Amino acid sequence: YLDFPLDGLAGSIIALLIIYTGFKIAKATVNVLLGTPPDPELVKKITALVMGSGYIDEMRDLKVHDYGPGRIMASLRVEVGENIEVGRTHFVIDELEKNILKELGIEIIIHADSLANGK
Repeated sequence: YLDFPLDGLAGSIIALLIIYTGFKIAKATVNVLLGTPPDPELVKKITALVMGSGYIDEMRDLKVHDYGPGRIMASLRVEVGENIEVGRTHFVIDELEKNILKELGIEIIIHADSLANGK
């Protein structure tokens, strides 16, 4: 006959494993919710697509939000030359947004400013 509380010890070990596992899951979830810096390679790809259009003079304020697997959204601001008409700018931005979604699977919102407005 054993006087050792084996049930209590086994229960304590299982409880500690559950707490440890829960902590790891919570930490990973909090990191996603609070945000982590975007992958530098992803930033390079977005920059290459945007600046490669030939109509964008400057790109800034890129924000990438990762909401889990397959659900990345982004936004950025671009500046276009003052000689580009509004209709053309709108068309170029729409095409860029569609191309980034097709190439990278990222839904993006691009806001365009004319260099004539700020510089």
